[in-house]
Amino acid sequence: MFPTLTGQARLRLAFGLGLLFAATRLIAATNAPWFARAWQTDEGLPDNAVVGIAQTKDGFLWVATQGGLARFDGNQFRDFAPITEVGVPSGLLHGLTVDRRDRLWVTKDGGVLAWVDQGRTTSLTLRGGSANARAVTPVEDGDGNMWAAYPAVPSRLVRIRDGQVSYFGADDGLPAGSTLQLASDRAGQLWFATGDKLGVFRSGRFVALGTVPGVQCIAAASSGGIWVGAGSRVMRFSEGAGVAMVGELPVSRASVNATVVLEDSAHRLWVGTSRQGLFRRDGESFTAVPVSHREILSLAEDREGSVWVGTRGGGLNRLRPSVVESQEIVSGLPFEAVRSVCQDQEGRLWAVARSGVVARREGGVWSVLGASNGWTIKDAMAVVADPKGGVWIGTHHDGLFFWREGVVASFTTKDGLAGNFARSLLAGTNGDLWIGTASSGGLHRLRAGKLRQFELPAGSGLVRAMAMDVSGTLWAGTAGG
Repeated sequence: MFPTLTGQARLRLAFGLGLLFAATRLIAATNAPWFARAWQTDEGLPDNAVVGIAQTKDGFLWVATQGGLARFDGNQFRDFAPITEVGVPSGLLHGLTVDRRDRLWVTKDGGVLAWVDQGRTTSLTLRGGSANARAVTPVEDGDGNMWAAYPAVPSRLVRIRDGQVSYFGADDGLPAGSTLQLASDRAGQLWFATGDKLGVFRSGRFVALGTVPGVQCIAAASSGGIWVGAGSRVMRFSEGAGVAMVGELPVSRASVNATVVLEDSAHRLWVGTSRQGLFRRDGESFTAVPVSHREILSLAEDREGSVWVGTRGGGLNRLRPSVVESQEIVSGLPFEAVRSVCQDQEGRLWAVARSGVVARREGGVWSVLGASNGWTIKDAMAVVADPKGGVWIGTHHDGLFFWREGVVASFTTKDGLAGNFARSLLAGTNGDLWIGTASSGGLHRLRAGKLRQFELPAGSGLVRAMAMDVSGTLWAGTAGG
């Protein structure tokens, strides 16, 4: 935990740190437009079947799994026993929502609806509930009423309104059906889907507005009405306009069904399926998005724009727009390791490969520095941009070079370097160049064309990396630690 930070700051900080450690479980392919990470039971998740995801105002993420509810700060999961144990202790969780008052609502087996308000947990067992009374995710309408659907219970819907409990079923106009889905649109209108009927709750009754066979999931559409998933088809339904086909998921099996739909804040449509993972629609077509399991149970977007994916057996996934793109700096060597990289004053990128090759990127194309550019050295180690233009290149055997459309200057042991192995370079904003070599007393400063040598503590070894802080103090990392 981070006691001096807000919950949202804790979440942001921990997620940032999570990218740096080897424990990160990466999913997305190289150069994919979205970067994915998954958390599972070996990292503290109560269960790998994630049925609900929601974020509270303090920034914490709440994760409902079939094994219990947990709070996530980006680093660790903390079980929330009051929800897990309330009602039927062994009852599985089936859905999670955070309402506008920041209350947590959870549906459980046995017809149990539980909620947490300012730390106090309350539960309700539905009239006619049984051990098989499973539910869907609770929904809040525009008036602040909370609705929960239990398809197998005679009174299939319950509403909590100002602390008062009301039940609704066939006598209130709700059509029959083995499934029952709820959604609240952008205007706060409550929608339902059951059997092949779609409709709204209006003036105390359920009113069917249309027919769509095979509906499995519905969700609010930002342009009005709802999104509808039926089999592998995705549609939009609105009162007055009826059904509009959006597209067909590119699935390889006829039996694949859409299980959950989400429209994010950028108006991208996400569709989870029963057997073929997750799909995203940015424009006119759907594309597959790599996740840790083929069956998707829940979707949510946090306030920073990340999309969270709950799977049946692959745990919790987070998807973020990728900010990293891998570059092939040497043609034919896509896995060439890079020792050093910089950007010069003209905006060109420079890189030194582990093989000793120097490459630069102009106009989106990488090219290797060679004899035609006035460069014949094959053992480069480091490259750094000079504030006045050009780059400095350190080498393994040949010392230090300044290149500006050709070699302009060079420094070796004959010019005062302690050794010709120029392992690391740092250019100061004042024009100084710092050079780390592999020899004793191997730290140098080049100022106005003159070298000065600095002794390091005994046992330091070669200087591998350098940085200068805001006060102008030079820091050096050495082979001796």
